[in-house]
Amino acid sequence: MLKKRHSCLTAWLIFLLILNSLAALGSILDLGDLEESVWIFVIISSVFHLVCLIALFNWKKWGFWGYIGSDIIWTVVSLNLIFISMAKSSHL
Repeated sequence: MLKKRHSCLTAWLIFLLILNSLAALGSILDLGDLEESVWIFVIISSVFHLVCLIALFNWKKWGFWGYIGSDIIWTVVSLNLIFISMAKSSHL
């Protein structure tokens, strides 16, 4: 029996693949003055997001959990970077 996916979900997954690909490319091209460990995290996270989306597209449950987990980690790291940059700018 072949699994069926609603066309709206398929369109959403394709949209996320395109959006994440563009975001990954944009973040790689515009790394700016970030520390090396941060941009390595950005590259690895972007690639992992794409891998998880492709797995999700192929009905792999780990793709969903990987995407959710990496989103949570990415949110925490982004908030950390925002707070660090705010702290640096307030001491000027």
